Amino acid sequence: MAAGRRMLCLPCSTGDIAVDGVVVCEMAGMLTKSVELAGEAYQALWRRRYGRGGSRREGWRAKGDQKEGNGRARGEEDVEEDDDDDEGDDEGDEGDDVDQGDGTPGRAGNDSVRQFEKLSAKRTDDYYELLGLGSLRWRATEDDIRKAFRKMSLVYHPDKIAQTSKSLEEVEEDDVEERFKMIKKAYDILSDRKKRASYDSVDDFDDSIPSEKAMAGREPDEFYRIFGSCFELNARWSTSNRVPKLGTETTSWEEVMSFYDFWFSFKSWREFSLDIEFDPDQAESREEKRWIERQNAKKAKARRLEEAARIRFLVETAYKLDPRVLRKKEEDRTAKEEVKRRKQEEKEAEEARKEAERVRQEQEEEDKARIEKERRAAEKKEKEKMKKVFQKAKKRVRQCVEGQELKYLEAAEYICGSLSFTEVESIVHQIDSLDADASDSMRANLVLDLCSKHKSGEVVDEGGGLARTAPSSTTPPQASERESDAAVHAWSIDELSLLSKAVGKFPGGTRNRWDRVAEAVQTRSANECLRKANELRNSTQKDSGAQFDAFQRFIEKKKTDAISRGDPPPPAASDVTQPEQQTEGSLVSPMKSSAGTTPLSNPDGPPNNFNFTKKQQASLEDAMKKIPSSAGPDRWKKISALVAGKTPADCESRFKELVQYYKSKRTTSSSS
Repeated sequence: MAAGRRMLCLPCSTGDIAVDGVVVCEMAGMLTKSVELAGEAYQALWRRRYGRGGSRREGWRAKGDQKEGNGRARGEEDVEEDDDDDEGDDEGDEGDDVDQGDGTPGRAGNDSVRQFEKLSAKRTDDYYELLGLGSLRWRATEDDIRKAFRKMSLVYHPDKIAQTSKSLEEVEEDDVEERFKMIKKAYDILSDRKKRASYDSVDDFDDSIPSEKAMAGREPDEFYRIFGSCFELNARWSTSNRVPKLGTETTSWEEVMSFYDFWFSFKSWREFSLDIEFDPDQAESREEKRWIERQNAKKAKARRLEEAARIRFLVETAYKLDPRVLRKKEEDRTAKEEVKRRKQEEKEAEEARKEAERVRQEQEEEDKARIEKERRAAEKKEKEKMKKVFQKAKKRVRQCVEGQELKYLEAAEYICGSLSFTEVESIVHQIDSLDADASDSMRANLVLDLCSKHKSGEVVDEGGGLARTAPSSTTPPQASERESDAAVHAWSIDELSLLSKAVGKFPGGTRNRWDRVAEAVQTRSANECLRKANELRNSTQKDSGAQFDAFQRFIEKKKTDAISRGDPPPPAASDVTQPEQQTEGSLVSPMKSSAGTTPLSNPDGPPNNFNFTKKQQASLEDAMKKIPSSAGPDRWKKISALVAGKTPADCESRFKELVQYYKSKRTTSSSS
């Protein structure tokens, strides 16, 4: 470039730079821009520049001859014309095949040639493009396909092209027929639902799915936009026409769950029967064809599984990244934590309440135990006190008969062993009520008299008087009181069993026997135990006496019958030995008075008016040692039970006989 000369740089007429251009004084930098040389804009520019004829050269000549100017001037005029030819190129008007009159083809003929060349440049495997449905594709209805085929037939049929234009001399007839066959094949495929589904399944489709990494850090609106368009693209494969939308941020949770329920159970009609590796028509034999079909079926099945996995991955990714789902999960987690926290608080409150209740119950039990312990201690203390008073009263009674005869001693022992504390205390009060200068014999006689009155059923009042009750009509007050106590406090089987064991464990002569028996029974006092033992023994004795009386009546009746018949009378009832009295634990076998041994006979010794043998005498002495005078009124019954062949009266008389003998002997020796 010569120095001082300027260069005018004309930019592309794209509208990015001023039309007048830019004048610079030096070389300008190159303008980089991506320009697409195909498409509707390119075709419109091509038509404006080269006319509406066939090829570029013929169109240029036609335009130059008609306007008598150069082609560029004609082209510049065409640029200024209204560009409505885009829709007219695809329309096959039936009434436009009219000649110009000068032998040159008209506008209809030029359009047919141009459309044929355009169709020749299209892909032969894109059936929608061949029918002019490239913008609709899978959305085209059956009616759209029929109309498109009729339209293309009117434009591209070989006969129609030959009739409407003479400028097809350069187009071979085979090419026209071949192109029309492609259109006919496209219509046959797209008009059949099954074939069209197979074709749409392998049609170009964007199978890409947004990844979690690509969506990281994006706003919720970006999620709805990207995944919404992705779901809309894949909705074409659904067997249902009612495909829910992804929605927006304000969509309700029920609609969101309905959307994901639909896509998690998505049913697709997409199948890959056309995407085959081997063509069955190319098989050379039937077996090879079957093998090819099996291979194609396996591949189609694998492709269907891949498609189902792809849809599943799309739904799972969207569900994982959906802001509404994340928000709902957070709300559920918060609600669960709240419920868990509330349950924990309720549990802690319940445990605290139970702990407080347990402490309260323990405190109450401790208080009850303490009160019970104090009560028992007080009762024990009172009992010990009463026991000491009772022992003191008994001691006072025994002091009144010290050095007196045996009957006084026995009376005192009866009072101390058989009567209650109140009765003994009343007797002590009566004894103490005597004058201070009263002799010991007077006190002893009073004790004997009171004992006799108690035995006979007389009750001593507080004033010292006696009130005798009729034994046939009423019961003594003390007896009635005992009966009422027994009725209120009935003896159970366990108490009776403990009483029987205690009586056997502590035999007569044991110190404080009935106190120990009461301790063994635990629920009864010593007096109650003594009364119950006497009741049981008396009831047994009554039963045995009743049996003996019945036996005596039987003997008397037999004797009377024998006398009336003149037979010898049976032995008298007195000859039959009466059964011995039952002891506390057992019965003693009946024995005669002789007992098979000789009575004691010692002229220098004590008398033996009751015929006691040595063995019986030894048994009597041992029994008296075991059963002291404190055993009560049944003492001699117990003693007789241990002396074989002797009654209680015999044992008592023998004891008195010996006492009288030794007293008289002691008196004689002291006087001498």
